[in-house]
Amino acid sequence: MKTESKSDLEQLSQYVAVNPDDNGRRWSLAKKLYMAWEYNDALKHLLILKKNWNKKLNVLRYLAATYYRLGLYDEAIAELHAITLVWPNEIAVWEQLARVYEVAGRAAEAAHTWEQVVRINPAHPTAARSVQRLRSPSTDVKREDLRLRDSDSGIDLSPYRICKSCGAQNSDEFDRCWQCHAVLRDDEPAIDSMHAVRSPKSRAWLLTLVGGMATVAAATAGMYISLMVMRQVGRDVPTGFGPVYDLLARQLFAARLVCAGSLLLAWPIGLWIGFRAAGVRNVSWSRLIGPGVLLSSFTYLAMWMLAPWLPYAPLIPAVLSLIVILSFGAARIPQSIEAWIVQGAFVAAVGLGSFGAVSGLQPIVELQAIVSHSAVMRSLPDRYRIPVMSGVKEGTCSVRWLTTGSSWLDRHGRNVIIEAQSEKPDLAIALDLQIEGVSVSQPAPIPNAIVATVNTDTYYQLNVVAGENEGFTVRSRSVLQAVPFQADLLKE
Repeated sequence: MKTESKSDLEQLSQYVAVNPDDNGRRWSLAKKLYMAWEYNDALKHLLILKKNWNKKLNVLRYLAATYYRLGLYDEAIAELHAITLVWPNEIAVWEQLARVYEVAGRAAEAAHTWEQVVRINPAHPTAARSVQRLRSPSTDVKREDLRLRDSDSGIDLSPYRICKSCGAQNSDEFDRCWQCHAVLRDDEPAIDSMHAVRSPKSRAWLLTLVGGMATVAAATAGMYISLMVMRQVGRDVPTGFGPVYDLLARQLFAARLVCAGSLLLAWPIGLWIGFRAAGVRNVSWSRLIGPGVLLSSFTYLAMWMLAPWLPYAPLIPAVLSLIVILSFGAARIPQSIEAWIVQGAFVAAVGLGSFGAVSGLQPIVELQAIVSHSAVMRSLPDRYRIPVMSGVKEGTCSVRWLTTGSSWLDRHGRNVIIEAQSEKPDLAIALDLQIEGVSVSQPAPIPNAIVATVNTDTYYQLNVVAGENEGFTVRSRSVLQAVPFQADLLKE
């Protein structure tokens, strides 16, 4: 680009002063000032464009280059880092950042930046060689290795062709686009043109919208289920999902809440650790908060799945987290898989630790036995009320409650309600549960019922007295399955 005359700059400056909202002409003025070495004046206009105009990639790169020209290395590096957060796969930006690092004497960071270029494009013509040179004991820097066309800036701002298929920047030596492999034509605009490079943010708005809506839906559903289930269980009203589900709702409610809260805080950290472990450093912390909320919300919702589906609940956050990591587009698939494994291990450790701190890990260890027993109870005609005996006027019966196969479920499901019903609504029926002649039951808050705490696989004697020559039926309400062993009904 030829040096602009002073009169041209003055005329353009006067026009921009009169028309401050004409960002296109201000952009032209900023470039002319830059090429005329008027860096302080160029900086003023570039900062205005950054604030008030669409953040075009070429504007921000010129801003970083201007900072460098003024000797503001840290500002130039900070600006380029900010660019990589918005355009993480633009090779030209990483090249520019690597050169700034190297000219600023920060060889280790320059090498790391060139390694990022290699991750994005393993076939890059100079990146691997630059890494090797910077990692070698020799610190001699050859200008031909830097490929600098501008001797005092260390930044190559020569024209780059823009791919019309995907909007990515491509160096002059590329015949095909590094990102989508489309054929590059000579008439494609260069970086100095007014054609704006499409921002990945504009292409990702749909993912952001869908993710936000899914997060709200999952969080709302989780809160609704929690309130609904606990309101019914708290009033001893069956949910309809079976006695095992109701018991899990009561006993594990606090553990589920604590686990969800821990994951809400831990998941963004886990994603950050995963990306760092995989060598991906172009994902900012702020971009991880939303996905963390999304994943923790769906995980909490999965905790309330019906008992038969609980063993498969971890698959929901596992698959969803993989989709989230791949959607960032910040790394190749092997790196994304590595990040997924690391974050999964971290999140699983936090989730299990917080859950176990409240309720212990026994429900998780014995989950398969709990699920199997739930299936048995759900197969019964009345999963909440199991018939124990029936008779007229009075009777006695030996009964035991079978083990569930889970010691945790046996221990927390020991409370039973034994209730009697008769065809005569106001008939008073006396019930008593004994073991070796000693009563172990107490009257229940409801008529014609008793409550007791029983042990599994232990025989109890149930005595029933109706008082009148009326028929009755006795049922057991419990997580445990009651089985009458021997009946000796006295009838009149």
